[in-house]
Amino acid sequence: MRLAEAVALIRAARAWLREALQQLSTAILAGETDQFEKRANMLLASTNASHSAAKAVDIIYTISGAGANYRSNRLQRALRDVHAVTQHFVTAAPQYESAGRMLLGLPPLSPPYILS
Repeated sequence: MRLAEAVALIRAARAWLREALQQLSTAILAGETDQFEKRANMLLASTNASHSAAKAVDIIYTISGAGANYRSNRLQRALRDVHAVTQHFVTAAPQYESAGRMLLGLPPLSPPYILS
């Protein structure tokens, strides 16, 4: 059950991220000048993807038992690496607030790369 939960987290986040990227790419290539909502969606989808990945790895790490704690176990490294991604300023937790502000038509807290 927990494995299926982790897979669902990853697949759902991946699907949304691909959709958001496709919509933003299409808008950019079409020369649309008002991309604010699509950029907000992309910011939210990318932040969600990194945090969903961390949750999925947490699930797998937990159900793997004590052996996952050893440095020789790839899960130990995966746990550290995926949590490092959630700390990057482009996908860190404050980006949820920025994306929420953008969805309300307000400026983000600080413009991440996705807005340039």
